[in-house]
Amino acid sequence: MDDSQKLAEGVHDFLRFRKLITPLAIEVIFWLLTVGLLVLGIFSIVGANTDYPGGTASLVWGILMILLGPVFARIGCELIMVQFGIHKTLREIRDAMACRSKDAEAPQL
Repeated sequence: MDDSQKLAEGVHDFLRFRKLITPLAIEVIFWLLTVGLLVLGIFSIVGANTDYPGGTASLVWGILMILLGPVFARIGCELIMVQFGIHKTLREIRDAMACRSKDAEAPQL
């Protein structure tokens, strides 16, 4: 199969919703969330003024945001990605069963 056929097949799969773009979008969203949480955590730590009652809370919140924020972002994204993995596996099972049924229906010589 040459490159033009692969491209045509890829476009056809994309237009027929056989190729999903959401998993890639989820990865991009994860990295944007991670960077955003790290930046917000740093701003929270730098802006914390422990002379005021809320300053210590801002410092702790910033540290927690840096340490736990990416973990929770990853968990959320993985929960969505698992659904796509299940979908892919179910399609593979369907295709394998379709091949078996075609083989069973073929006349034996």
